[in-house]
Amino acid sequence: MDRNRLLSHGTLAAAAAAVALLAGAARAAGEGDGDEAVHLGVASCASSTCHGRVTPDEDSPLALNEYFVWSKYDHHAGAYKTLKGDWSRRIAANMGLADAATAEECLACHADDVPEERRGERFHLSDGIGCEACHGGAGDWIDSHYGPDASHAANLEAGMNPTEEPVFQARLCQSCHVGDDNRFVTHEMMAAGHPRLRFELDTWLANMPPHHVEDADYERRKGTTAPADRWATGVAVAAGGYLDILARHLDADALVPELSLFDCHACHRPMDTDVRRLAEDRRMMPAGTLRPQDQTLRMLGVVTAVRDEALSDTIERGNRALHGAAAGSPADFRTRLRALREPVARARETVTSAPLSADERAALQNALLRTAADARFRDYADAEQLYLALQALAAQDNDARAARYDTLFRLLESERRFDPRRVAAEARRLLQER
Repeated sequence: MDRNRLLSHGTLAAAAAAVALLAGAARAAGEGDGDEAVHLGVASCASSTCHGRVTPDEDSPLALNEYFVWSKYDHHAGAYKTLKGDWSRRIAANMGLADAATAEECLACHADDVPEERRGERFHLSDGIGCEACHGGAGDWIDSHYGPDASHAANLEAGMNPTEEPVFQARLCQSCHVGDDNRFVTHEMMAAGHPRLRFELDTWLANMPPHHVEDADYERRKGTTAPADRWATGVAVAAGGYLDILARHLDADALVPELSLFDCHACHRPMDTDVRRLAEDRRMMPAGTLRPQDQTLRMLGVVTAVRDEALSDTIERGNRALHGAAAGSPADFRTRLRALREPVARARETVTSAPLSADERAALQNALLRTAADARFRDYADAEQLYLALQALAAQDNDARAARYDTLFRLLESERRFDPRRVAAEARRLLQER
């Protein structure tokens, strides 16, 4: 199955819109804004002698049509224009904002919203998420990043961002598609009409589409990352980032916690839904209790297990304890959260320490299906991540049998009609096939 179908089929077609709606980038490796350079604007990269060719340059190690691909096919190019649409106007009106296109909480992820003093003469917010939102402000390196004496190492030294590195990619993309210190989609925004955040690093990058070619020259200069390894890195970074955001918002002295950090589907479902809770869920928390968004924690536990079963068990126990504490006191919840952050950080190092081998990838597919067959992926967001994970692993090996996941995909066509029992049954069938 072509993974592009993920963004063009059924209810999940909303993901394509979400790329435009939620597109954005941090300007550092995820730990503060480290880019202090002037942003010159996409026009500075768009000439036909730079990155603005319509067709690839066969005589250059670079395609040199990167601007054309971005402007014509990449949803990031239209991120700011989204703020001018009827949907965004309704969201702004519901939030009491005069104009989504001027509101800081919207521009944070829909534009390269650097301060005025760091905007060059050709810089325009209306360019959306342009070159420098990801590659960093070009003021210090635009004149030196090309030519016979240029090198990737020198470009990085001059301030260009290492966008080829999977950990950086994860932090960069997740800064808006998940949230970080500087940008965050709140429950108020979602209640006003903003889409639910959904993201998986490898799939979203594959469908962006890429505006570089990973040929032998690219691999020599920058190295390459396989789909399964990028997926695993994205899961590990997202799990740690979620706990960081959750900890920060729990520190706020508020009567009601930031509800967007909890499982949407714990509350948002038709009241006549046939609900059947797992016995373990009933023991951990009463019905109606807020549930942490644990889909990346569950995924991290599964991928960690192929290299360190004890650490995976620690994460699983910590996740269960965190859920159980959600029905208790805020102090207990904070204690469980703090206890979980250290093993999650260790798991990230374990997962990203080396590429996944063929045996590990096969073991991961089986482990994911077993977890689903045991009904451990119980909510829509869980099952969504399950499908994305299986597709990334299949893409790694160019697995012609990836179409076997078509039925699983169809079970995700509607959040309202989602049935975890059918997902578990399909996982059991897939296991029998293997």
